[in-house]
Amino acid sequence: MLDGERIAIGCYGMRDRSWGRRTERHYSRMGYTWAGAADTSFLAYSRPAGASDDVYAGYLRRGRDLAHLIAGRRDVRRDPGNAWVTGIELEIRDESGRALGATGEAVSRMILPGATSVCVNTLMRWVVGGQTVWGEDQDVWPASLRAPMTDLADARTALPRHITEWIARSAGCRVVRAERRPGGGRREAWVVDVAAADGTPEPLFLRYDRSDPRVTGDPFTLHREARFYLALQDSAVPVPRVLGVHDTEQAILSELVAGQTWFSRLHDEEARLAVARDFMGILAALHRLDPATLTLPGETQPADSREAAEREIAVWEQLYRFGGSPADPMIEFGLHWLRRNVPSATGPVVIVQGDTGPGNFLYAGGHVTAVLDWELGHWGDPMDDLGWLALRAVQEPFTRLADRLRDWERHTGWQVDIDRVRYYRAFASYVS
Repeated sequence: MLDGERIAIGCYGMRDRSWGRRTERHYSRMGYTWAGAADTSFLAYSRPAGASDDVYAGYLRRGRDLAHLIAGRRDVRRDPGNAWVTGIELEIRDESGRALGATGEAVSRMILPGATSVCVNTLMRWVVGGQTVWGEDQDVWPASLRAPMTDLADARTALPRHITEWIARSAGCRVVRAERRPGGGRREAWVVDVAAADGTPEPLFLRYDRSDPRVTGDPFTLHREARFYLALQDSAVPVPRVLGVHDTEQAILSELVAGQTWFSRLHDEEARLAVARDFMGILAALHRLDPATLTLPGETQPADSREAAEREIAVWEQLYRFGGSPADPMIEFGLHWLRRNVPSATGPVVIVQGDTGPGNFLYAGGHVTAVLDWELGHWGDPMDDLGWLALRAVQEPFTRLADRLRDWERHTGWQVDIDRVRYYRAFASYVS
């Protein structure tokens, strides 16, 4: 029974409720390696045997023919500092005599700690017979062996010394504490306390991305985002004051602005309306900024909104095709649809935030204190931002959207084009 409704059970499961004393099994080192495509897949279990790992079980599938593995080897390249897998050469042979060789490169990884073991789970891009095939490698270690090799937590969470030294130079103060805030993914968020002249800690804010854009192909770098922050300093759009942008690393140091992020935590309706209306006034002010007053190195202004949309499609397509992965039919269809349906209107070209709306601004005391997250900022159609707002307002309810669009019309003196808003909402959904 669930909430008064009787639901038929179509399967049964067992859960151990004995709670008796048992001996914790002790893990050995092993590899669990697989890849899968329409015509070929494999799974290989391996264990250390000198310089290579012996494959002792698994399967190989070619088309509809599947057979158990009887032999093979797994040669692993490892990161010298962290000991995790960076590449694999795999050779396997099945019981019917078929052999397969595969070369794998690590793309990303996550670390799965257990009570007595550590598994480093790595996304692998395999090349099998000239074909790219995706899979993973699970590199399992007893905790007693893995821990001495590297302190995984410290290696992944501590700020590098050269970054704290740069913070001290940029702020002109000594760094006394750095604490990472949750969220942000690879774009880490840190609150960094520096010692003011009288010794009082002064909190600053750091955005830091350890990835290399030359490797990831990501055009939306922190260096690019910093251009928008710098262009909007002292404008009608409140953004944090930037104290420093690292020359080579992806890092931005700014003041720490007071305020809350999640609009859904505002429960008083008057307060919700006050913040939402204030944000629409700020968004309108952004769109009404005179382009001649803005300095945005590397961001050339398109001739019209149609060219702006075509540029954005090209940027996202370049990111999608980076690395030469096989074409995805749904993504290909989306690119074709976006190009075929670019709005024909040639309205004003303005600075748009991209990904704008609730969740990407701070508020306090009934007003917006800062607009954040400018990595998707670009020259574009103002309906682009309204399309993103329409999407984010579904994820994070933002009072009545139609009323907010009327606020924007009142502040800008321009008319909302609902068809263009719908196009850019579809664009935002596509790239999200």
